[in-house]
Amino acid sequence: MQCVNCSGQFLTIKGNLKLKDKILGDFVVPDTTWEQCDTCGHILYTPITMRAIEKTESDRKKQLLLKRPIGDFIPATEVAKILRCSRQAIHKHKRIRRGFIHFVMHNGSYQYLKESVELYNKTGDGRLPLVKPNPQNFIKILAQS
Repeated sequence: MQCVNCSGQFLTIKGNLKLKDKILGDFVVPDTTWEQCDTCGHILYTPITMRAIEKTESDRKKQLLLKRPIGDFIPATEVAKILRCSRQAIHKHKRIRRGFIHFVMHNGSYQYLKESVELYNKTGDGRLPLVKPNPQNFIKILAQS
């Protein structure tokens, strides 16, 4: 198949896919397959690879959230007070279910990251980074500017 960007050829690559995410940081999708242009490096993912990426992202997010102290989380009733809506509306809200507020299931109930809820209340998007920025990457970016 030809690349739409440069007319190069796509090669099938198998291995560990290394990805960067501004919320989750660097992570690896193990033992997967993707297509990459041999000229410009453009990448295409198959549906199977996309499902593997989504599962790895979900696992990574849960892992990062569970490292946080329990005091950083609040139940849905407190979220409802902050957002001035009902508890049921929190559970049914499409943007919240899609991850615009970080939450994790703990002991059979959803616990919401308080910092994320407060950011969502101010901006409509509570997706704050769950990893600390790597100062080495920041230095590299400044050097390239």
